[in-house]
Amino acid sequence: MNVGLYQSASGMRANLDRQSVIATNLARQTIPGAHQSISAFEVKEDSSVQNRGRAEVTPKVVSRNFQIHTEVATDFRSGPITQSGDPLHFAIQGRDSFFRVLDKNTGSELYTRNGAFYRATDGRVLTTEGDAVLADNGTPLTVSSASKLEVDEQGRIKVNGTDAGKLGLVHFDNPSEALLDAGTGRYALTKEDLKRPGMAAEDLVIQRSLEYGNTDVVGATISMMQTLRLYEANQKALLAQDESTGRLLRMVGEKT
Repeated sequence: MNVGLYQSASGMRANLDRQSVIATNLARQTIPGAHQSISAFEVKEDSSVQNRGRAEVTPKVVSRNFQIHTEVATDFRSGPITQSGDPLHFAIQGRDSFFRVLDKNTGSELYTRNGAFYRATDGRVLTTEGDAVLADNGTPLTVSSASKLEVDEQGRIKVNGTDAGKLGLVHFDNPSEALLDAGTGRYALTKEDLKRPGMAAEDLVIQRSLEYGNTDVVGATISMMQTLRLYEANQKALLAQDESTGRLLRMVGEKT
């Protein structure tokens, strides 16, 4: 087995995966509440005994074949906050707090940073995905069409100047450990005991604003070009080894 061919191909695949992650991050940059993904390479040794078609050999011949694996994690750092002017748009300043929403398909509670809400015809406040936004008591948040809605930095709601509860908010000591990506900027809980009620003490709700993706566009573009160069380097190494193997086989064929 030509180990170099497998290693070069593994490097190509890893860089292709990384390129896909970067492209997705750039595409999500203008989506409210989106978090970028971070890819990391891990090199693992795949040692296999090579005694094919032969009697037992002592010591055994072992092939040192290193495979490159790509691990992807979510970067929960806050993104830039921009004013929108819409009273049903909210951003959270700080990284550990999330809005509580109810999945429209499964009825399970999910968590999001996308505060681009709107009022449905029945008065319920919904996300762009159609999930119901929850109040702090766990019931769907509702507002009337004629209501003047004001929400302070702690998520306390006033409708036409009268107290009307609080936004449903939770926080996590370590979002990376507590949350799994559920798609479209929503997250599911890994373990119930990792959820903390209410907003983190240092976090704030900002009304009439939205938090956008936390991708560094310039840095991501540079990383994309670097990844392309690494992919090409592995591709050239694979082709060189393939040509070398071909020459060797032709030489052996000529002698036999």
